[in-house]
Amino acid sequence: MSDMIEQGPGRPYLRVAVCIALVAAAIVFVATRGGHHPRRVTTPVNPLPTAPLVVQPELPRELSGVPMRPPVRATMLLGGNGLTEFGVDTKRTRRLMSTSTSSPVQLLTRRGGVVAVLAADCSRCAAPVVFIRAGGSTALPIGTALAVVADVADDRIWLINSPRSTDLRQSNVSLVDVTGRVIRAAQDVDLDTVFHGTSGGLLGYSANAGAIELWNPATGNMRHIATVPTRPVLIDASNSAAAWTDFAAECYAHCVHVLRMDNATHVSTFSLPSNYVIALQPNFGAMSPDGTRLGLVVRRTGMELANVQVLVTDLASHEVTQVPGTRLSPDDSGVRLSIVWDRASTALWIADSDDRDGLPVQLGRWPLRGPLRLVTAAATDITSIAQVDPTSQ
Repeated sequence: MSDMIEQGPGRPYLRVAVCIALVAAAIVFVATRGGHHPRRVTTPVNPLPTAPLVVQPELPRELSGVPMRPPVRATMLLGGNGLTEFGVDTKRTRRLMSTSTSSPVQLLTRRGGVVAVLAADCSRCAAPVVFIRAGGSTALPIGTALAVVADVADDRIWLINSPRSTDLRQSNVSLVDVTGRVIRAAQDVDLDTVFHGTSGGLLGYSANAGAIELWNPATGNMRHIATVPTRPVLIDASNSAAAWTDFAAECYAHCVHVLRMDNATHVSTFSLPSNYVIALQPNFGAMSPDGTRLGLVVRRTGMELANVQVLVTDLASHEVTQVPGTRLSPDDSGVRLSIVWDRASTALWIADSDDRDGLPVQLGRWPLRGPLRLVTAAATDITSIAQVDPTSQ
């Protein structure tokens, strides 16, 4: 009895409290002394390798080269907002036409001067065609046309107009000389794209036949030259050759088809360098008069900085050469280069203008090797260019 009184009854709550205290002490010990400190473990993240930022240098806005010394004795016609005659050796300019309705859209060198197609009032309207004699101050009207192409006789041109027939795949053509005298009266022919006058007749593309054909004006017969499955975009032509591109999936303006007419007629095709396409704008292509070379204004796009430049291709070997000093940054309105060969097929003339910048026109002459040779003219806008042939009629 005394024992029970001395120890008293059992105290279960005390045991519970002691157990809780012991567990708490163990937790504190482990957390602070007896174990590892809690730590957030993360896996190191190595940043993905990134290519260094390469800032593409801005391309020049003007042609680059060396001064034209000694200056070449030549007279150039510059067509833009008017028509300007420029003496390359004298650096003298003379304004021949200055009104907006007198803006030349096409210039074609002929014996003794240049034929100009002036701006029309609408896109499909026939425009005035005039002849400017070498050293002359007046423009002689010789007809109206949508476009002109050269004839094998260097004092004659073909006037190209819409057909009078209901077949819109035809063209109405007439042959005149540089005085406007009619050599062959207007006639509808089965050519919807006319290339050039040759010794065998008028060369062009017949959409009805799906082929390049040669129309004999004396007999009216068509001679099949080459089957062309897609409509061509004519680049340029000479008495003995023609070049065109098309928009077929395998071509799409980066390949060139070449027709050569010598002892035999044959067509070959070559592609431009990677990522180059033809810049389809006025005066984007020029074939040398002897039919051996083709100049092209091209545009490069893709991963590199977009640019325009001029290439020259040997039509026999298809070797492509970049004309030095012509790789430029295009402006907002597009390509600013116009090209034309001299009459001897020994040099390519290049005009670079930018009326947005108000800078003088640069003329470059590339004699197929060496640097581009430059001269400036007191004009600010170019859409066409031609060299005046001083040969008298």
